Amino acid sequence: SIVLSGEIDMANAKSPIYSLHCAINNLAVDKLLSNKAMPRQLSANFQISGSGLHPDSLRTNIKASIDECDFGDKALFPFEFSVVADHEGDDYRSISVVSPYVEGTLSGDFDFSTLLGMLSNQGAKISEFIDRTVTELSFDSSLVDLTKEFSKTAAFAPLSISIKGRIIDLSPIAAFLPNGTKLIANADADISLVATDTITRLDIKKILVTDFEYSASGSRVKCLPVNIYGSLEMVLRDSLPEIKTLDLSLEGDNPIFLNDVRLDKPQVNVALM
Repeated sequence: SIVLSGEIDMANAKSPIYSLHCAINNLAVDKLLSNKAMPRQLSANFQISGSGLHPDSLRTNIKASIDECDFGDKALFPFEFSVVADHEGDDYRSISVVSPYVEGTLSGDFDFSTLLGMLSNQGAKISEFIDRTVTELSFDSSLVDLTKEFSKTAAFAPLSISIKGRIIDLSPIAAFLPNGTKLIANADADISLVATDTITRLDIKKILVTDFEYSASGSRVKCLPVNIYGSLEMVLRDSLPEIKTLDLSLEGDNPIFLNDVRLDKPQVNVALM
């Protein structure tokens, strides 16, 4: 069952004020969504208070406690998490997440529609670059799709974003993966993204992976502390985003294991100038 209670003040229809409580009791999410990968039994409580409905105008605090999340052959331990969204003026926005599994903050001068559009378009261009690189290395164009189309833009939308976060435990994701899958991860990240109308720059100041292990169906990847850092610059050419420079490095003092292969003190650098 789902029980929703609380108050909503609609005096300002564009930015209503609300205080809501949602209780979910023994909900069969797998049957509701017709998806066997979803929980068979979910019990949780959500407390939502704040104002605004549009992502760019939210001042919202969400507190949740997941009391039961049963997948039949596996289940998550009860846990709590919180999400706080805020904004100042027309430009500055922030979202913070705190949980036993991940925590972090995204903040800066941006709006969500512009950010998502930029990430989608530039992400597709980076994917195309990887596809073309694979094709050139393999001499087999059938391995990838090189017919992707991209949205043209006269200029980038200026923004400035800081992302600081920490992965504490990714093991719950294994609940959605095939049986026997093992996933362990612990990492800290410090990333910034700055865009003017002519250029965007992504700075990976630090992704420090202190522990990572993935194993499934006979495959295994394990690494002890490694540090990843670098930068990516993109410009517009004929109204399409294009990679200008790429510099990405991975360094570690401990081995990385790829199945039975051991790589001692890995040092990797990928550069495109």
